[in-house]
Amino acid sequence: MEHNQRRTTNHHQIARKPVPQATVNASSNNSSLPEGPHTVLLGHQGSRSEANKKSKTVGKSPIIQSLLFEVLSLLLATASLTALIAILQKYDGKQSPRWTFGRLGVTLNAIVSVLSTVFRAALLVPVAESISQLCWVWFINPRPLQDICFYDSASRGPLGSIRLLFRLRFFHFASIGAVITVLAVALDPFFQQSIRYETAPAADSDSQALTTVAYTYDAGNSKVSGEVGNSYGVIPYNMKTAIYSGVLSSDLVTLPTPPYTCPSGACTWDPFSTLSVSSQCVDLTSHVKLNCSPPNDPTYDTMCTFVAPEDTSFQAMLKVPTIWRVLSMKPSDGRGLFSELQSYANITGFLGTVQWIKANGPFSNKGTPSPLSKYLIPETTFGAVRCVYYLSVSQIRAEVVDGIYSERVLQEYSFSENATAKYLNKPEANGTNFYWPDLWGNYSLIYKPPFAKGLPNLNDTFVVHTDTLAILTSQLVLNQNLFNGTVYSQSNSGLSGPEMPSLLFQASNTTRAIQNVAKYMTTAMRANASMALLQAQQNSSLVAQGSVIRGTVWLQKQFVSVKWAWLSFPIALLVLAVILLTATFVETSRKRVGLWQSSPLTLFFHARVSDEAAFGNFGKEGERGGLDTVGAMQDAAMGIYAKVTGGMGRRIEVFRKEDLKGRSC
Repeated sequence: MEHNQRRTTNHHQIARKPVPQATVNASSNNSSLPEGPHTVLLGHQGSRSEANKKSKTVGKSPIIQSLLFEVLSLLLATASLTALIAILQKYDGKQSPRWTFGRLGVTLNAIVSVLSTVFRAALLVPVAESISQLCWVWFINPRPLQDICFYDSASRGPLGSIRLLFRLRFFHFASIGAVITVLAVALDPFFQQSIRYETAPAADSDSQALTTVAYTYDAGNSKVSGEVGNSYGVIPYNMKTAIYSGVLSSDLVTLPTPPYTCPSGACTWDPFSTLSVSSQCVDLTSHVKLNCSPPNDPTYDTMCTFVAPEDTSFQAMLKVPTIWRVLSMKPSDGRGLFSELQSYANITGFLGTVQWIKANGPFSNKGTPSPLSKYLIPETTFGAVRCVYYLSVSQIRAEVVDGIYSERVLQEYSFSENATAKYLNKPEANGTNFYWPDLWGNYSLIYKPPFAKGLPNLNDTFVVHTDTLAILTSQLVLNQNLFNGTVYSQSNSGLSGPEMPSLLFQASNTTRAIQNVAKYMTTAMRANASMALLQAQQNSSLVAQGSVIRGTVWLQKQFVSVKWAWLSFPIALLVLAVILLTATFVETSRKRVGLWQSSPLTLFFHARVSDEAAFGNFGKEGERGGLDTVGAMQDAAMGIYAKVTGGMGRRIEVFRKEDLKGRSC
């Protein structure tokens, strides 16, 4: 009993000591406290005039000055985000940059990481202070003292912000700060997603792609004894092999390429021009017919022969009718085919023509002594084609893709500057001026196509001497072993006739083989200078500088690709932070609340605890010792309310829940 009394006495002594009566004047016991508004809030009123005077002095402090640090933080966040956007805009679509400082290297990702960290830290400073300041605005009306814990926790991190959102039910300006704090957790992923690295080809400035062209071609010094007919005997070896290779190339998927260099396996060239051999082919199957008649020997099927009554040139090949003919081929220099070749009259570098009739089957061997012998029947299909060869200047676009070189002809130019009209007096020319070259003359054809001017070509003039024309023409049309002859199927071996025509009959596409001859000849022309250099220095990688065309080497490199949509998230948070700070400023001014923000001294200097709240029981009698834990204090705070009073004093009144009705809201 005595112990309980002592405990009660001590309790009252401790409780009454810090709470002086509001009516007590300044005394010697309080003489150590400085005079001013804080003494009033602590319980010492002093002179009201002095208190009012000091309060007015405090009220005159500019609010913007107190919020200067928060404003500067927002400016720093804005500056860091602006710098980030500027850097990303500079390098968007470009190769990934790398800055070196001695042996250390700094990547774009590191710069983005630093700026995003600065942005996040600078953004959350005014947000946290705004939440703390809005806490005091919240207490303009009587609120449970425990709400201070909600606001304090929200200013410290996302978990407390989530709790505050549920406490406020999203209907308060502090909810904006809580939302920003929660969403700021996702800032780093959004910044990371804004940068992607995509692999794309980029020009390599340290290496060059090279290919070759021909500005001229020299097949020999002169014609054999001044004649054209036998000049094919002196054609250069590489050109002769090119022609024969073309004849045998109908089934090839890719053709040989001119000398070129591409270090990376991916190169491109701007359109360039080169001297070339071109070809044009015309399908004349409609000019040829099958003339069929019943056999004299009943053991045979109906037999047929080829006739071409509408084309004298084809009919000349068929002057001896036979059922065994499966291919007839004949070349010509064109001088006897003026009427048939009038559409080629302006080709000044005309080399010759090749025409053929080819039976495709089916055939019949009924009645033949050998199953390999076959003859034409009414069901046999066939084709008739005439191709011309001529010199031209071709504009070409070349590229190397995955290590494979390919070319595409864009346009060609076939009229030389010094061409003269000939053969006008020939009756079969029908008054047409033919500009074909004089193979017996001694001059050069000069080509100056308009598209050859400027780079990448080193020269816009292309020259070929008539001696070279005569040699090429001789090889193509006067060599009796190349495109001349008839192939028969009346043989124990199946075919009989000249070797080359027999091979062309067996080709899957005879027209392609004839056209490939021109492509092989062009490649030989372009490689001529480099082949001479190769033979002289025994180095297969050398390219003659006088005929070189320079291109671009491409390498696979990483490029920065900025996904701008991801940056809308941090921009939105920045805008919300500006709105939050502005709302905090407005609400603080409007509600006349002190700029206490997150200061822990606020309750020490501005709280005024009523006697009832100070001496009230927070549970059962004698359980005040339970306030030594956070949970106990929070439970006790549920029964206590607080209210910020504006005006001159700006104090915080703390009172029991039971006294709430006596307080104005």
